[in-house]
Amino acid sequence: MLFFTILHLTIGIIKYEMRCCSSSMDLSRIGLGLSLLALVSAVGSIAYVNQTLGGIPSQLSTIENNQKQSEQRLAAIEAAQKQTEQNIRGVAAATGVPLGETEALQRQIDFRKLITDAEREGKVVFYALSQDVPPALAKAFQSKYPKITVDYLGGHGATLAKKFRDETSAGVPSADVINLSADMPPLKKDGLLLKYSPPEVSIYPSELKDPDGYYASLRQTLTGVVAYNTKVIPKDQAPKTWDDLLDPKWKGKIGIPDGKLGGGNLVWLMARYVQLGENEATFKVWLQRFAANQPRIVSGGSGNIEPLLVVGEFPIAIANPHNIEQSKQQGAPVDWVPSIRAVKEVYWIGLSKTASHPNAAKLFLSWALGDEGQRVLAGINHIPSRPGIPPELKTLAGEGYAFISSEYRDSHDAQFRKLFEDIVLGQK
Repeated sequence: MLFFTILHLTIGIIKYEMRCCSSSMDLSRIGLGLSLLALVSAVGSIAYVNQTLGGIPSQLSTIENNQKQSEQRLAAIEAAQKQTEQNIRGVAAATGVPLGETEALQRQIDFRKLITDAEREGKVVFYALSQDVPPALAKAFQSKYPKITVDYLGGHGATLAKKFRDETSAGVPSADVINLSADMPPLKKDGLLLKYSPPEVSIYPSELKDPDGYYASLRQTLTGVVAYNTKVIPKDQAPKTWDDLLDPKWKGKIGIPDGKLGGGNLVWLMARYVQLGENEATFKVWLQRFAANQPRIVSGGSGNIEPLLVVGEFPIAIANPHNIEQSKQQGAPVDWVPSIRAVKEVYWIGLSKTASHPNAAKLFLSWALGDEGQRVLAGINHIPSRPGIPPELKTLAGEGYAFISSEYRDSHDAQFRKLFEDIVLGQK
């Protein structure tokens, strides 16, 4: 009887708070009301369990008694879980608040708990396929959540993926959050990722998220564009098409990433292959003519090319436009050719299944895929994946780029490594 009296009193309190806060709802008061309802329900459940336990015949053995107690405690827990869901619906019915709003309030309560748990962990470790993305995201995230430190490492995708695998296999702390491109699906296949799809992902199109909820697109980027040193080549003399690169006047003057490493260093060639209708014979003819100009191969990832272009090591290069734009903003004599359509790549982000800081990892992932994190990426000349947030650099928008999926890269990697070694390196 006392239980139902307290229950009616609690619902009355929530009704009163709803009337008092009609236009600007006090979430903390309603959250308190929800918590009180859950507590009242739990008290009722406990009372029920105690009454049931009291009826167990005293002649049962200690083992039988303990077994039944365990079974009934489990039933009480399951009942309490169901009651929590019913409480949300009950509050909606009792107060007149639409169910959707009540569920939204519960999500906000859960999110505040996630923040508290993340701050208690105090740190998140982030591996990213980039040199500029990790510090930009870390700075903005720590500004919003100063109690959480972001330790980050940027680098080449294949190198980071191997490091993550080796550390995970050895049982030593590794990345809590990992950002890769073609190397991400294999991590999922091998059971190294945690299934987690925050609410922010719900508006992402299907091609920008894993159908099973293990990762989503942190950003997109253009790669494999033609860049040039403006001190050496005036804008009106820069190449305008891919075939312009076949002109013998560019012999020994084009810097390209080392295709022996595979992955991102080959996607510009994959894009050219797609643009030529995936006709291998046609593509080989084009690549042989390109190789005859003896391009300069730069070791490491494509990010190593731009500094050499800036200092005039070569006047033309296959590069990433966001790196070129950053150098331009700093006064470097470089530019790129938007008319030569290259490739748009997707860079995934997901959580480690063995994350040392799981709550901080979930909070970081949710933030990075939300409005704030995506606007940070737009501000450093990347293409945000979140619908409704365009890149700040207008030349990064538009159509006409070859889209190379992670699956395509993975399935064609060996083929293009061999083409690179046989044709491009074969000219050396």
